[in-house]
Amino acid sequence: MNRREFIIGTASTLLATDVLARNETAVDRLILTQRYLLLEDNTVYDDRTGEERFRQLIGWNVDKNTQCLRVDFYRQLKDPNMVPVHFEATNDYRAIFKDRNVIRCLIGKNFRESHTPYDPEMDDRKFRPKDRRPDLITQS
Repeated sequence: MNRREFIIGTASTLLATDVLARNETAVDRLILTQRYLLLEDNTVYDDRTGEERFRQLIGWNVDKNTQCLRVDFYRQLKDPNMVPVHFEATNDYRAIFKDRNVIRCLIGKNFRESHTPYDPEMDDRKFRPKDRRPDLITQS
């Protein structure tokens, strides 16, 4: 286990401890886990000024019909815990973070960091509109 894995593991433990400390039940707060072929940390820059416009986490999976990578979800990166970390034991990448009233654990078989003058999530809407994406699971 490397230092970053320990830090992420500690962060998820602290979140779970926080839940227990406030006597919340499992129904009130859940850990939602989802798997993706690729997790992408994408930074979009203004192509004229070179300034960062925004940063997002994008989850990609293979579309069953076209066999192409398509966006399943995207979220603005507002928390450092949202950046996926490599776990050597399982050879995957994980982002564990608090999202409203749940704790999310997003697992990616692969990871990439990209810097683009365009938004790849917006480009993907031409092929798979937002309303036809699976998105992140929600608490039921």
